[in-house]
Amino acid sequence: MPSSAERAIFTALAPKHRYVLGPEEVNELRELFEELPYASMRAAASLRTNGKPMRGDDLLPFFRAESAVAEILQRIREILEN
Repeated sequence: MPSSAERAIFTALAPKHRYVLGPEEVNELRELFEELPYASMRAAASLRTNGKPMRGDDLLPFFRAESAVAEILQRIREILEN
């Protein structure tokens, strides 16, 4: 059974009405959902610091990885909303 966080994500991404996805959109969605966990893992990995504080340029890899996750989620929303 999905957790409340998983249900919240699905509810946020779920379409408000019924429609049909073409084969290209289905393939793109599949690829996006396959890439999403890896992008999230890269963001998490960039925060491994061995106990030292992160300042300025140290945070750039995280911001880049986090932006990639946000772009994937935005594209998923665009596909599901159209």
